[in-house]
Amino acid sequence: VYKAEKKVGYVSVALDHKHIMQFTDTVDPTGKNPVQDIADASVGNYAFMWDYEGKNISHPRDYSILGYNPKTGEKNMPWLSSDVAEKFYNSKKDINEFLKDYPQFEEQSLEKKPNIKQIKEEGNVGLDCRYLNFAPQCQGWMQVTENGGYGSFIIYWSKVWKLTTAAAIPYYTGKYANSKRGFGFVTIGANVDEFHA
Repeated sequence: VYKAEKKVGYVSVALDHKHIMQFTDTVDPTGKNPVQDIADASVGNYAFMWDYEGKNISHPRDYSILGYNPKTGEKNMPWLSSDVAEKFYNSKKDINEFLKDYPQFEEQSLEKKPNIKQIKEEGNVGLDCRYLNFAPQCQGWMQVTENGGYGSFIIYWSKVWKLTTAAAIPYYTGKYANSKRGFGFVTIGANVDEFHA
């Protein structure tokens, strides 16, 4: 926001996906050494970004970004928990038709398992928090950011204890102007042992 002779306005910046990735794939995009030396998903150290609904839009593992079919414009099948996947396969519906009426954040728990068939046969593992019922941190991030806030909590993910932080991305124009979560949110995960060291 700038102020000049009692006139107030906004400065807009247009970002393409390469720019968005700078937020999660580098420590400081404007610094002398922008490349992260800490981003290592195997030990729980990385950042990623989600839109206001909980769809992943930036991730160090690019295959985790939820995509769209270039021919139809429809969302590709997101990575589902095995219980949701079983219901989907039995429904005989298109994935977008099936998910349109499916409950979001349905009893998320570490007790639930990912859909392994999807990885082996289809390779679609785009992350959509609404249907990752084996990842309860998703509901936690949505709750932390629902009023435009931020916060941290500890999770156990991929056999690593992680401190995870989520913060809303304010946005003041367009369809996000009235959303408290704004454009979406950024999450950062840090291996707890390394964080405290």
